[in-house]
Amino acid sequence: MKLEEKHRQFAVKCFAQFMTRTEVTDAFLTEFADDLPQPPPMQQLPMLHENQEQHENDQSIEEQLDKDEYFAIAFDELKEKYDYLYGNEADNKFNQDLPKLQEQIEIEYTQLIEQKCNTLHAQHLAAYQNQVDTHERDIRIEISNQLRRYNIKNPQFPQKYRELFNQTRNEYLGRYRNENLKNDDIVTIELETLYGYIKQQIFEVSDKKGATTNVRLAHNILKTIATHNLLKQNEQIADTNHQDTKALTDT
Repeated sequence: MKLEEKHRQFAVKCFAQFMTRTEVTDAFLTEFADDLPQPPPMQQLPMLHENQEQHENDQSIEEQLDKDEYFAIAFDELKEKYDYLYGNEADNKFNQDLPKLQEQIEIEYTQLIEQKCNTLHAQHLAAYQNQVDTHERDIRIEISNQLRRYNIKNPQFPQKYRELFNQTRNEYLGRYRNENLKNDDIVTIELETLYGYIKQQIFEVSDKKGATTNVRLAHNILKTIATHNLLKQNEQIADTNHQDTKALTDT
């Protein structure tokens, strides 16, 4: 798939918001699902024939279990059973029950054919699902490889998108300045976001020195989170004590 201008700009904006390549790829696949190459269509599944037109499609299934041969074997087994049960009266009893026995064998044969057909359907669907999964995995890898160059850290980053990247980055950072940071919950979320990002970098960076630096950063952020949470807890306890004292004084 060749990326269009709208795709490139979308990737630049995502990277400008500190998204990882995996996150950008996920967002891209969701945003442009209709633009992605579609998997090949599934071939028609064989079905049990309900009319003459469908009969030819079922021939391969029914050939696996020849009807005449199936009936012949079934009748032979029933005849032996009747001989054992009825002795000299076996032939008369067998002929009397023949219509019922034929109906029974017909039902069993139909059920067996249907079972084979269902098994074939399941195998067909599983094979197609594997085909779809492979297609989607290949598309994901292809898209991810193309998106990497739209991160400003990439040496192949197109310079014409630098202004778009910087503008998006400033807008993104601006949303978390001033009033937002006065909210304790937002501060906690931001600290946890930073910690999660640095922690991810620890596992992704192959450079030992860089990994050590990230470990120190993560440790410091974790201590900050713990300190911030402790201060919030102490403030809540102090506020509760103040309210209790006020209630006693009022009474």
